[in-house]
Amino acid sequence: MYDYPTLLELSGYIAQILSSQGTKPISSSSQTQQPLKTLQPLPTPQVNQVNLSEIKQVLKQQLAEALYTEESEIAEDQKFVDLGLDSIVGVEWTTTINQTYNLNLKATKLYDYPTLLELAAYIAQTLASQGTKPISSSSQTQQSLKTLQPLPTPQVNQVNLSEIKQVLKQQLAEALYTEESQIAEDQKFVDLGLDSIVGVEWTTTINQTYNLNLKATKLYDYPTLLELSGYIAQILSSQGTKPQVSQQPLKTLQPLPQPQVNLSEIKQVLKQQLAEALYTEESEIAEDQKFVDLGLDSIVGVEWTTTINQTYNLNLKATKLYDYPTLLELAPYISQEIAATGGSKLFQGKGNGGHPQESLPNNGSPVNSSEEMDPKLRLRAILNKVAKKELTIQEANKLVQQIKKQVTV
Repeated sequence: MYDYPTLLELSGYIAQILSSQGTKPISSSSQTQQPLKTLQPLPTPQVNQVNLSEIKQVLKQQLAEALYTEESEIAEDQKFVDLGLDSIVGVEWTTTINQTYNLNLKATKLYDYPTLLELAAYIAQTLASQGTKPISSSSQTQQSLKTLQPLPTPQVNQVNLSEIKQVLKQQLAEALYTEESQIAEDQKFVDLGLDSIVGVEWTTTINQTYNLNLKATKLYDYPTLLELSGYIAQILSSQGTKPQVSQQPLKTLQPLPQPQVNLSEIKQVLKQQLAEALYTEESEIAEDQKFVDLGLDSIVGVEWTTTINQTYNLNLKATKLYDYPTLLELAPYISQEIAATGGSKLFQGKGNGGHPQESLPNNGSPVNSSEEMDPKLRLRAILNKVAKKELTIQEANKLVQQIKKQVTV
């Protein structure tokens, strides 16, 4: 182009090359025979409008159920995250979609196609590309959405259903640290303050009470006492099991015996440890103030429980800090645990370099802390641990024999 810098020179040069090659220049007629290849709009997937509309409706119903809301509250062009969809519910909904349409979508598709309009079109296109016909109105009736149907009246007598309801109310009141009178039978658990952690713990209690294997998600499927008690009654009836409520009373927190000298020492140790865990002064910790009000969270709670276990050679779970949520309540409980296991380790504070040691009475001679408790209280503590299945019969028998020997001596 620099050797032939004008159209006249360049066209003459190209004509000369073509002539020497015996090539005929492209005429206007041949140009019309070979038009330029242009990008055509993609064809609309061969899915009829009725089926696309049905897919959209099915998705709306499923999403409304997943979010516990009404279909009328869901706009087709509103983003799922703005409707309240989180990662957990998203995974569950994606599983439902896959089961409904025999697909294998990942939950991330809900972020790639974040509205009903976009997601429905994507699913319709996917079904079309697989040669799969989307669920029609006739097949929709055959493979309808899995919805929670009203439970038939359980075939158990009204007395037992009433008892189940009462047991659940008592358990829920204990789990939420509230009064039974504050719990309405038609009020949703989430509105009463039930969260996922407490829900798992309560489900475990229900399973132990009725010998069931419920998942914690059932509390969302049957979100009130009326619905949940009916569901449990139906399961027990289908298993031919009669609820044994009167024979299996609720596990309630009993007032704990309070050994005077050791209780004071334990309380002081716990206060020191808690102050260190919260990076505060002991004077800032009131013995009747709840740990959560002092700033204790789940992480610090686990660390403090570990320290308590190391100090007293116990095996407490961090949830005990919620069962006994103040120093006044926790100290007697730990004292009882030490007595029940025959333990003698009592930490004397920072002066011992963080190592447990035997408690020293006023005369300075070491004494086993469990011996300072009345034998009847020790027996009661052992029986409590057996009832809670924290001790076997054989282990309890050995401890009872030790108490007998100490009494006869």
